[in-house]
Amino acid sequence: MKIKNFLYKYSIILFIGFVSFLIVSFPFQYTQDKMNNVSQPVRWLGALLFFLICFFIIRCKEQIGKIFDKKSLFVIMLALIVLLQLSTIFVFKIQPVNDLLYLHDEAIRMLRSPHVSLQRFHGYFGKYPNNYGHLMLLYCYYKTLSFFGISTKYFVIAGNVLNLCMIDLGIVCGYVTLRYLKNIRLSNLWMILFLLNPWTYFWIFYYYTHTVSFGIMMLLFLLFVFAWKERDNYRGIIYGILLGIVIYVGMKIRITNLILCMAVLITVFFFWKKEKGRVKQLSLILAVLCGVILSAVGYQYKAKNMFPKENQQEFPATHWLMMASHGVGRYDSEDVRFTTELPTQEAKKEMTVQRMKENYKELGVKGSLRLFGTKLRSVWLVGDDDFTKMTYVSSDYRHVNEYLNGKYNGWILMYSYLARFTLLCCCLISAVKLIRQKDKWVYVAMLSILGGMVFHIFWEANPKYSICFMGMMTFVMLFGIESIRQFDFKESGLLQKKNIPVYLIIAGGILCLQPMYDYLVYNPQAYDKSYAVNQYTESQVLSLSVKKGDTIDQSFYSYIKFKEIMINIRNLKETTDIRLNLKNKKGQIVKSDILRKADYDGNTLCWNLKESLKPGKYFVEIMFESPQDNVNLPIYDTANYDVYPNGYVCIQGRKKKNADLFFSVSDGKR
Repeated sequence: MKIKNFLYKYSIILFIGFVSFLIVSFPFQYTQDKMNNVSQPVRWLGALLFFLICFFIIRCKEQIGKIFDKKSLFVIMLALIVLLQLSTIFVFKIQPVNDLLYLHDEAIRMLRSPHVSLQRFHGYFGKYPNNYGHLMLLYCYYKTLSFFGISTKYFVIAGNVLNLCMIDLGIVCGYVTLRYLKNIRLSNLWMILFLLNPWTYFWIFYYYTHTVSFGIMMLLFLLFVFAWKERDNYRGIIYGILLGIVIYVGMKIRITNLILCMAVLITVFFFWKKEKGRVKQLSLILAVLCGVILSAVGYQYKAKNMFPKENQQEFPATHWLMMASHGVGRYDSEDVRFTTELPTQEAKKEMTVQRMKENYKELGVKGSLRLFGTKLRSVWLVGDDDFTKMTYVSSDYRHVNEYLNGKYNGWILMYSYLARFTLLCCCLISAVKLIRQKDKWVYVAMLSILGGMVFHIFWEANPKYSICFMGMMTFVMLFGIESIRQFDFKESGLLQKKNIPVYLIIAGGILCLQPMYDYLVYNPQAYDKSYAVNQYTESQVLSLSVKKGDTIDQSFYSYIKFKEIMINIRNLKETTDIRLNLKNKKGQIVKSDILRKADYDGNTLCWNLKESLKPGKYFVEIMFESPQDNVNLPIYDTANYDVYPNGYVCIQGRKKKNADLFFSVSDGKR
């Protein structure tokens, strides 16, 4: 019993320590230059207004509470959420990028192939077969749409709708769980929080494993609650079957779904004394659950011709541990090259482990702690979850897009950071309350978040990795809000005027932690350009032999003013000169310039037009002034999907269908 109490109490204390670290780090995150043109005074005025509104809500809690008791509020809130989600899809028109683009295109390729197989040991899927689960989900979904006669050109919007459904599945499951465990007031508050959460809308475009995992994790949570509460054996068996199916699918989509399962098992261990009378029933549910998972694994083995075997290109788990052991613990192209060049799985595991050990040895204890702190902040503190890096490619980039990922997106970032800070503060209050007042389901949610934090301290860090835990964080947040609502501020004396100087000293002390700046600041790459066109994704590289006068033409349509064009051309000789011509829709040259190798930024040819040009249709022409063999031209070229539908590329006079250069057009402001 003492061991149980020790583990229970100190797991909460560890969570409190992590969250407190994030809260103290918040001012350093909030005062960075990333928020574009939002000045520091405006940020602090915004923060003051934000917390004054929170204070008003607390003071008027009884009056506001009556509104949350209405059953019809759920339907109204869900309808508003779906309406706003659909609006973001059709207003911003964001296109797939990075990993999602490879998954989307591969799912369509499988759809058009007479034989479905996952035996592709090259490129993206040779290295990352861990994404096959999500690929099969997309394939089955697209196959269904194709059966009903829906064209592949609508599949991007269809993918957004699928993501919308998975996000809203998680939201609805959380609502039902709270209605079942607590009361309608908390469940309606849950809906309000997701209505106000920017994540609900700005991650719809990136239908990847973390958003799907959010829905799966909340469904798992709901099924665990139902199974725990159920007294009927027949229904218990049904819940066991459903849990087995969802756990297996969850593992295939994203392995972090198992963290919730582990949290439930640990909680059962802690609270087992109260459930001794239900040993037989819970054992039956567990046996059925395990049976379903084993059957699914057995079927997978039976159908092993569909799944990869003897894939020497596959990255082992140690690759991500290696990437997490240096720098800021995020994706590193040099590490990818290092692992790719190792010939066998055994060599990959051995050499990545060796490099990881060397990295940590070089960092030492102090450097490792700094790295752990950086990763903790990058995953859990960055309130926008890096959606700006996944929403910068749009088929119709208009002025409204600038408020999402252009020069005016500081306002959204400011709101996102404040919303995340409020969430962390409420989670902290909830965890403190858990020490004295035990609640097994709040503890399960808290333990899941703690497991995710510990996991990503050692794993590769990425802000979007916290998204699948958003439901768990909001669940814990709710009980922090409930604690505030039940707290009598007048009797406590916390609101007395004499305490104001104390609060100002505490706030000033946090802001004056300048010696700890290196440990508390997180400086992600800022995306503060407005991209009229951005096709910075490649699927292949063409090797060309060019003669003097040969041309490559790329058409594009800009809905906003632009001043800079960037194109990627590799393997050019130092003596090679290139003439760039910008033509209007009539084919007339409006700008012309010669760029030499010295003008390049790496392999990127940057053309500053000196003055902004108005919106419209244009052609950029690349003309070679001298012959050269083996010019490498990165393009995105598939027969499945036109990533930039408002443009096309002509290479030596031949138009390539569904292909575009590796290029972007922007306002040139940094």
